[in-house]
Amino acid sequence: MSGTEKAACAALDDEAIVRRVREGDHQAFAALMERYHGLVLVIAERVLGNRDDALEISQDVFLKLYQHVGTLKEPDRLKAWLSKVARNQAQDVIRRRRHDTVQFCFGQAGRARGEADCLIRENRLSAADESELAELRARIRERITCLTRDYEEIVRLHYLDGLSLPEIASRLGIPVGTAKWRLSQARNNLRKELIVAEESDALRNKSVVNPVLEVNIVWGRTGSRELRPEEVAKTLLAQQILLSVRKELKTARDIAKEVKADISYVNEHLAKMTEAELLEEQNDRYRANFILFDEDDMKRLKEELGEKGSPTAAAIARHADALSDAIAQLTPSAKGFDEDYLRWIILPTMVLNFGVQRKLGEAKGVVVKPPARPDGGNWYFKPSVVGVELPVELGCNVTFGRDGYAQYWNSDIGVTITRPSTVDMIIVRRLDKGPIGIDSLIDVFEEETVASVIDRGLARKDGGRVVATVPVFTPKDGDILDPVLRSILDDVVDQVYANYPDDVYAIFDSLGFSFIRSDYPAHAQEFAQLGAVRALVEKGVLAAPPSPAPLGWGFFAWKGTFAPTERPS
Repeated sequence: MSGTEKAACAALDDEAIVRRVREGDHQAFAALMERYHGLVLVIAERVLGNRDDALEISQDVFLKLYQHVGTLKEPDRLKAWLSKVARNQAQDVIRRRRHDTVQFCFGQAGRARGEADCLIRENRLSAADESELAELRARIRERITCLTRDYEEIVRLHYLDGLSLPEIASRLGIPVGTAKWRLSQARNNLRKELIVAEESDALRNKSVVNPVLEVNIVWGRTGSRELRPEEVAKTLLAQQILLSVRKELKTARDIAKEVKADISYVNEHLAKMTEAELLEEQNDRYRANFILFDEDDMKRLKEELGEKGSPTAAAIARHADALSDAIAQLTPSAKGFDEDYLRWIILPTMVLNFGVQRKLGEAKGVVVKPPARPDGGNWYFKPSVVGVELPVELGCNVTFGRDGYAQYWNSDIGVTITRPSTVDMIIVRRLDKGPIGIDSLIDVFEEETVASVIDRGLARKDGGRVVATVPVFTPKDGDILDPVLRSILDDVVDQVYANYPDDVYAIFDSLGFSFIRSDYPAHAQEFAQLGAVRALVEKGVLAAPPSPAPLGWGFFAWKGTFAPTERPS
């Protein structure tokens, strides 16, 4: 904890710090331990007359506090609660010393008078005791992987292999006193791991409010919810694992140490993430099965490819007049949609997105085809590190084929994505023929459905009528646009993509992603025209965009077959 954080916690009363601990603030719990450790130690030492035992009791007291902090009835009386627990814990030790105790090591039990280790001990054995002790031994075996090598070794020898301190000292070639001190330090560290393990693992398995990765970017079609990439990667632990193995193969043990997580939870996540093909496994080592750029990667990419957008915009600008002539002849223009808005729909989607994809497939054989996945879908997973995301200029949600629809989106503009239902689109296509009285619509469709279409920005009220706000293109519009757009695409690909994809792939290789070259096509086109939309705005080919965009902005549809939106093969 930093000095500033310590000072901030020191200024809070007990009730306020307990409230922060309940919210998951581990630093606040550390502040409570620092505030009351001395008090607990003094009380325990007075009862026991032994500082070593008192130190162990203090660990037990704070373990109990951590386990019960959520149910404290009077957090403002924390000091009195800790004093009582410390006194009771110490008196329990005194009572136990009057009886033989059973000391358990992994796989065997031995009797000791008054010297049972406080970490694993019981006075009597029952079926419940056996089960509880077995569970605790299992937790110790898992948590020791978070200790340093020396501490892990001595804990394993003493608690799991059952060696005495003299036997350990002999095996390791160290004095008995050193072995005793090392075991004491290891035990204290292990106690801390056991204190926070259950709570931290529970938190890691929840969907996180403030994630370290943005995991909702998937290019393609997902399938069953259970194995969707954004579902599998939504927990904090999954995201920490992905960051850990984004370029390097690592064992489960190495990952657990790096992310400071229980090895059992790590193994559960690794199994699920491998099944979903977010990870690849090679000889019990794991690595991300997709490209994940960090801040340094993104800086390098921007330096190398940041000028790519300018020549793209220049090539398009040379066709501006021909494009204007074509737009003026379109059905949406005749229905009142202005040219500036239609350019925002046509250029980023029909040209720079699936237009370029289709042309690159024809001219260079470069095809972006998401692979089949275990969830039943076909997709590329494109998560990003929070805070270092690449601005998305060519986002497009599209349903290809006859009577389809699409929506352009841009992360700089702040577009609200619209996901219409089949009934919503039926209403949109009816409204394309002209305004309809709201009462007439409600006679055919449910009132809630009509309200939903309006709320989504796909239509608006105009007095007692409902008016379309979505441009709907026709096959004839496609015949008008197609030759102009093909001419633009010829120039863009010839002039900007002359060395594509080798130029972009070489940079990806140099960043250390050659192990996942199958993912390159999903990223290469985006970087090959980095900044193209911004450059089009700077050149005046596109008007300044609204920010934030109104609901339904960028959404369009078409009737029948519309050539500019044919699926890239």
